[in-house]
Amino acid sequence: MKTTHSPERARNERRQRYKTWALGFGILAILLFWAMGVQAERIYFWRPVQATVVGRWVKVAKGRNGPADQPMVSYRYQVNGRWYSSDQVYPLLLSGGSYEWAQRVTDRYMVGDTTVAYVDPISPSHAFLMREFDSPRISLVAIVLSGLVAVLAAWRMRQLKEPPS
Repeated sequence: MKTTHSPERARNERRQRYKTWALGFGILAILLFWAMGVQAERIYFWRPVQATVVGRWVKVAKGRNGPADQPMVSYRYQVNGRWYSSDQVYPLLLSGGSYEWAQRVTDRYMVGDTTVAYVDPISPSHAFLMREFDSPRISLVAIVLSGLVAVLAAWRMRQLKEPPS
């Protein structure tokens, strides 16, 4: 037995698929903008302190789409007379990269060197070394996704205003 769907039902199914995709893209864009905001807050408001490098290595990992190696630098620093240690390099590491990239980052730090770490003024146990965004790609992806959602929403709203033919 063959079932047929009415044009109205097919239109409603297309609308639902569109809404699902738009919601997914919108949520992803919001998460990316949130990550950019977290990084910006840490870059601009965390305080600089002197730190001593005690170790460095590349954490080798495999991501879904290829290598996700991460630069790791272990360092110690003092805040208000209390010692802390961390191995966080970026304000918020969202993705890894190639081994060569991670090695270039760790090569900036030699064991025993004094460097600057940026410390959370509220919770000094949290710190990072490199005062830059983890990846400019995050900004680009967030902007492109936001633009895509806006274009799709405008296109779909225009379609919904037109009477069905």
